[in-house]
Parts: sequence; C-alpha cells; structure tokens
Amino acid sequence: MPDGNFQDYVSLSQDSLYHKGAQLNLGSTSASTVQILFSNSAGALALAATATGNTTVWLPSGGGTLLTNVNVSAGTTSQNLSNVVLSNSNGVSFGLNGSTITASVVAAANINLSAGTTSNLASAFTFANANGVSFGLNASTITASIATSLTNINVSAGTTSQNLSNVVFSNSNGVSFGLNGSTVTAAVSGVVQISAGTQVATSGTVVFANSNGVTFGMSGSSQITASVNTLLTNLNVSAGTTSNLLSAITLSNSNNVSFGLNASTVTASYAFNLSAGTTSNNLNLVTLSNSNNVSFGLNASTVTASYNFNVSAGTTSQNLTAVTFSNSNGISFGLNGSTLTAELAGFSSWSNGQPVTSFATSNAFLSLQPILVPYNITVSNVIQLVSLTGHSSNVSGGFTMSLVLYTITGGTAGSLSSASSASSNFTWTSGAQYSSSTGVNYLQMSVASWALTPGPYVFGVAVASANSASLTFYGNQTGNTIVSGGGTFLTNQIFDGFSASSIAAVPTSVAISNTTAYVRTGTSVNNQPWILFQGT
Repeated sequence: MPDGNFQDYVSLSQDSLYHKGAQLNLGSTSASTVQILFSNSAGALALAATATGNTTVWLPSGGGTLLTNVNVSAGTTSQNLSNVVLSNSNGVSFGLNGSTITASVVAAANINLSAGTTSNLASAFTFANANGVSFGLNASTITASIATSLTNINVSAGTTSQNLSNVVFSNSNGVSFGLNGSTVTAAVSGVVQISAGTQVATSGTVVFANSNGVTFGMSGSSQITASVNTLLTNLNVSAGTTSNLLSAITLSNSNNVSFGLNASTVTASYAFNLSAGTTSNNLNLVTLSNSNNVSFGLNASTVTASYNFNVSAGTTSQNLTAVTFSNSNGISFGLNGSTLTAELAGFSSWSNGQPVTSFATSNAFLSLQPILVPYNITVSNVIQLVSLTGHSSNVSGGFTMSLVLYTITGGTAGSLSSASSASSNFTWTSGAQYSSSTGVNYLQMSVASWALTPGPYVFGVAVASANSASLTFYGNQTGNTIVSGGGTFLTNQIFDGFSASSIAAVPTSVAISNTTAYVRTGTSVNNQPWILFQGT
C-alpha cells in the first residue's frame, strides 16, 4: 500500500479483505477482481515485516506479530497469551495437520472404584459437585472444597434429635471421650453391673461365651455380633414326597392318627378298623389270643403263628405243627412250591398180564393195545413170547419187528402220538440163528431208554416177514368177536384194535376217529401180544 491508505470503503473479515464498492486498489495498481483473499492453507497467516512488491502486505517498521494478546483459560487460571503450546501429558497426545489440531487419548485399563456400598470397573471418573462439596483439577491433582454454608447437622441421642452446627461429647457415667485428628475416642472406666437371666454380676470386663448354638464376635472395637446355628432354626423335614426346611413343626390329627406332647416326648395313637368274622371295630391295640390249635408269638416287630393239626397214619393219630414225608419203601417225596410230589422207585419191570392163548399174525399188520403204567420206569428191553414157523432152514429169510409207544393227546376226539419207537431186523441163513427155531421162545428187543411216567399209553407192535416166515404171538386173545353194531360209539373210544391195511412203517400219529387205521370190531381186535418191559 504505497499510498498508506485505501481509496474506498472496505470490509475486513476473519480470512478475507474485500472491497465494498466496484473496485479495491492496492497502491497505484487496480485489481481486476472485486475482492482480494488472503489464504491460510499453509497453517498460519504470515505478514511480511517489509514490503517486497505491490502484492505484499507488510507490518510496521521493526517487525512484530499480528496477534499479540489472546486470553486463554485452563482450570482456574486465565492469561493473555500471544502463543499457545499444547503439550502431551496424562495420556493425551496432540498433533497439527494444516490448520487442524488433533488430540488422542491413550485408552486406560478399567480401574475398580468404590464409593459407599457401590463398586464398578471404569476407565473414566467424574467428580460431581454435590452436597456442598465442589471439585477442581489442577494438572493431575484433584481438589475439593466444602462450602462454609453447610452449618446445621441433625444429631440424635436417646429420644432427642436436633439440628446442630457444633457437637460436644461430655465425659459422664464412667465414659471419657477424646479427639485425635478427626477421630472421636471413648473409654469406659470403673465397674459395670451386668444382669443375665436371674444372675447379677459387677465387673469391669464382660465376656460373651458361645453356647446353645449362639456364636459371638466383635466388629470393630465397639460392635458385638451374634449368629445362631441354622441347624437349630431350619430343620429339613420330609413327609411323603415333600421336603422343606422348617423352624417349627406341627403334628395334626388326621386319618385316625392322634398326637400328644408330654414335655419333650411326642406321642401318637392310631385307631384302625379291624374285622374278624362278622364283627368290625376301630381299635388302636390288637391282641392275638391262642385258640383253635393256633398259637401266636412276637419277635421284635414280627408276629408268628403256629397251627396244631391232627394227622393220622395207619392206626396212629397226633396233633402236629409240621409234617415231614420221609423217603422209604421205594417212594421218594419232593416239594415244588406248595405242590407235594411222590415218586415210586425200585421197580425194574412191568408187564400187561399173563399170556393165555396164541394167535397167528398176518404180514405187515399193526396191533394197538391200551396199557396203564402205574409207576416210573426206564425201559431198555421189551420181551415177547413168540413162535417162528413156516420158514425153510435152507433158505435165507427173516422178519422186521417194530415197536411204538403212543401217548394220548386231545382226549377221545384227539389222536395217538408217537412218544418212543424202536425197530429191529431178525434174519437167518442156512445153519445160522433162527434157521431152525421151532416152538415157543422169548424174543428180546433192545430199545433206547424209554422213560415212562405213570399214566395211560397205547402200545403198538408191527411185523413184516420174508420168505413165507410167520410168527405166532402169545397173549390175551379170547376168540370173542366184537360186532360193529356199536357204530359211532366205537369210533371215539380207546379200546384194543388193529390197522386194517398193511403198513410199510409204523405211523407217528393215528387219529382216534380213523376206523381204518384203528379198527375196534371183529375177532382180531383181541389179538394183543403179551409184553414185558425191563429196565431201571
């Protein structure tokens, strides 16, 4: 500005100097725009101390600064400054980017802070002014001040309460007070009279002894604490499916049970309904009396009873409480649950009677003979009385004998089912066994241990011969003819019988109602051989 003044009205703002009229002149050169701006993009506005050209704004001679005094406040301090420096401290770091000031705070770990009864983990804390207390911060130091206008405090002693600005503790009744800094002290002197229950004692020292489930303690120097054993107050009581902790239990009368209390003893009585014969009563006591040969006993909580009953065997009779079956005379006894069993032993043979006559057999016949075995026997041999005739001693031949023992299933409408069977071949050649046998002989045949129990069976014999050999059996044939006029009566009864057709093998089952496989009419039904079972 060579002329030292402006030639027109101008305005000066924070970052620009512009002309209010049509043109802004600097020196003798006219500006080609209506405003001239001073940029501070470099971070600071620098004005030269001396003129360097028509476009330079310069400061007064001798240099200087454009901003001389700026008021800056921090905390309780305030000063006029021409230069401000932001220093890194207390976890805060400052930076400068162009004209922008940046600040970053180092994250602090959480610190546990407690105030009153509350405790929290926090990384920042604020001290708020309240209740006459004001806080301040000087560098890293926190300050606090109490307003002098907090004057009246409510103080209570005994039944009296007042708002006071001054409290005095006076020595009296053996109690002396003292003050150490901000701590009030008290001391008891002299003798104190103590009463507990019916006892009175005078002492300078009092001891609270633990007893009866009560435990004493001291909190600080003036507070006595006491705790009661919870086992004496809360008892776990279970009844049925429910369980609770209780400090009191009431036994209520219900369901015919009545309770009583005598000192520390609980009594209970129960009235129950008891019926005997035609009489019924509600009772709380029952006595079992000996009568009618029944005697009672009591062992702890167990009632026993014994019964005398009359037992007769042969010519002897006695009243007994127990009977023992002893094994003797070939009879063995057993007990299965409540079932008594008896087994007849010592018999090694059984026969179906005595042979009285003889009869010839046809080839491939089957005789059926009901038998009744009265005792247990295990059969190993079956013996029959036979005569072999009609064979040539110079020609090989033989016969096959098959034996079968049927059980009866399904009653008279059922069937005969094979329980045991055996078959043997009897052959001969010229000069060999049976080649010249004539007359009556015992024919023995081995079987594989037929285990028979007492009961009815049907015994079957079948013979098939070769080369015109024939057998004559000795048995109980009478010669009487059973007529067929019985009709259906005979078709479901178990009598002596035979098979009307020739058989190739002994059948495993015969229907009782089958009148072809089981013929019960005619003369041949009585042709049943004599048999003898031998074994153990």
